[in-house]
Amino acid sequence: MSLKILHNVNVIQPDDLVLPATLWIRNGIIEKIESGLSSLPEGEYELLDGHGHLLIPGMIDVHIHGANGFDMMDGSEESIQEVSRACAETGCTSFLVTSVSSTIEELLAMIRSVKRIIGREVGAKIAGLHLEGPYLNPKRKGMQNERFLRHPNLTEMKEIFNEADGLIKMVTIAPELPGGMELISFLKENGIIIAVAHSDATYEEAKQAFEAGASHVTHCFNGMRPIQWTSCYGFRRCSSTRGWDFSLQYGYDE
Repeated sequence: MSLKILHNVNVIQPDDLVLPATLWIRNGIIEKIESGLSSLPEGEYELLDGHGHLLIPGMIDVHIHGANGFDMMDGSEESIQEVSRACAETGCTSFLVTSVSSTIEELLAMIRSVKRIIGREVGAKIAGLHLEGPYLNPKRKGMQNERFLRHPNLTEMKEIFNEADGLIKMVTIAPELPGGMELISFLKENGIIIAVAHSDATYEEAKQAFEAGASHVTHCFNGMRPIQWTSCYGFRRCSSTRGWDFSLQYGYDE
């Protein structure tokens, strides 16, 4: 049956909330959204009752390492599928498989597993890869294994890119490390979202990174230089899709 009509749902739209609403869905595509329960068509269709629940666009989880005791870094299909299932159960329709700092061999093995599974997900769809590390600052390592942290290496990143076949969508780095700005330039040229985290960057170092192409902060205020009375740290988040900037800047108070 190609037509489904979902009624009695509260729909979130970009500019307003429709209460209640009816959705016409044909072949998996929303054709239209109408207020209330519209006149039902003739012919065959499936009528679904939303029971007054809230209906929102599917969320995208851009930072997830595992779920329900499974870690996607083990490179197993079981782990990745469990995350796919868990994301779907919590309102995410897609996600970025997120790595942690590891050896290059372990990272490449995980990437190969992702490539084998894409298109066969049991729940939420894989939207790509988020590389959190290994180019992070040991001083702000958090849960990252310090044994695998290293300075940005453009040759290594190119090897990772070649294996990923376009799947890399986001990379988190500490821009103050040697080679950090060079890596930011490379990532920007390749259309990758650059995030700052696990970083001990000063305000000026962070500002330089964002001016060079960084646009996100991973787990903001966690795993980075704290705000202190005699020092400062700043971040800027830019959204190209909405056309606005959001800035927090902290300065000296003598």
